[in-house]
Amino acid sequence: MHPWIENVTLQAPPTPITVLPPDPATMVVWRMTNAGESDVLVAGPRTKAAYHTTKDLPVCVRLRIRPAACCRCSARPPTNWSTAPSR
Repeated sequence: MHPWIENVTLQAPPTPITVLPPDPATMVVWRMTNAGESDVLVAGPRTKAAYHTTKDLPVCVRLRIRPAACCRCSARPPTNWSTAPSR
């Protein structure tokens, strides 16, 4: 597995309610709807648990990024992300 990726998961079998516990990691999520539309999003870190009605997604893949791996992709350390201008 790539050194930046900690693990890859597929969506669990559907349940009426999705429970997402707190997670300090960042995830890249790729999902597809029944209509064939898809999107990619970045999620996390999640500091509080989340509870919501489960969406009907036939495909949902989550790539969990290793802690501090995003720092290797950036020219600035994370402490400067909110204060330094992007170049």
